[in-house]
Amino acid sequence: MKHASNPLLRLTIKERQLLTMAIQGMSVEQMSVRLDQSPKIVIRHIHRGIRKLETWSLNAIPGQTHHTPLEQELGILNPWQAERRITRMIRDVGIMWACIIVLAIPDQAPDSNFVTSIEAVSFHIHNCVRRTDTITKWSATEWIIFLPSISSNHIDRVPQRLKKLHLPSWSLSVLACTSTGDESFNQVAVRGHNELMQQYINRDLGSWGIP
Repeated sequence: MKHASNPLLRLTIKERQLLTMAIQGMSVEQMSVRLDQSPKIVIRHIHRGIRKLETWSLNAIPGQTHHTPLEQELGILNPWQAERRITRMIRDVGIMWACIIVLAIPDQAPDSNFVTSIEAVSFHIHNCVRRTDTITKWSATEWIIFLPSISSNHIDRVPQRLKKLHLPSWSLSVLACTSTGDESFNQVAVRGHNELMQQYINRDLGSWGIP
């Protein structure tokens, strides 16, 4: 199945199904048995789905570190810089912290305004958080925000503010994850990333009118 207006980002039913299984931790062999298809076919569908989800990032990364000059001025960190800072902060705040994952996805193939749009998202994120919060970019279109000493009310308010961005032809997905006390920042962020990607996959299929 193809979507006439947007072949790059729309997933087929099979691609969505397999990507969801992969996010849930199923192996290729398990998916092959579950769907009664050969491992080669399963891998082919997964690769096609991943390419669709990542095409905009792979073809339009603003520099090797995913950072533009404006983002550097805003204090948005590379992952390795953020991890060092956040590790120190977690020692001080204990389990009282959370992270927010922000994923920006264009509704069509990126154009010449890609970097400008990404900077608009970064600027919006910067204006929605506190000075004590740490923003890092994991890819050209994904941001992770670390919120130390966070209250439950603030965890609710920040995603609400983030979702108010109105950028034509772009979708902004936001998810908050709290610390369980026995996970590192990276583990919480990866868990949130996986959940957010699954939400995107489900929404992608829903755009076809399929529950």
